[in-house]
Amino acid sequence: MTEVFYYNTFNQLQQLKLHNMDAAAFVDSTKGSAFKIFCILENGLIKNSSPEFSNVEAELSDSLLNILC
Repeated sequence: MTEVFYYNTFNQLQQLKLHNMDAAAFVDSTKGSAFKIFCILENGLIKNSSPEFSNVEAELSDSLLNILC
C-alpha cells in the first residue's frame, strides 16, 4: 500500500491511501499540478519526501540524540 501525505488547498496536512498505485506512478501523475507532497510511504518505507519532511526528520533525530546522550 502507498500512503501519501500532502498539503491541501488550506495548507492542512492530509493522508491519502492508494492500494493500486506505487509511489513513482503517483509522483508522475502529479507533475505539473499544484499538488504539494510532504512524503510518500510505500509498504512502510519512505519513497519520496519534501525538504520540509527532511527538516522535521532531522529535528526529531537531534531531539532523540539529546534525550539519549
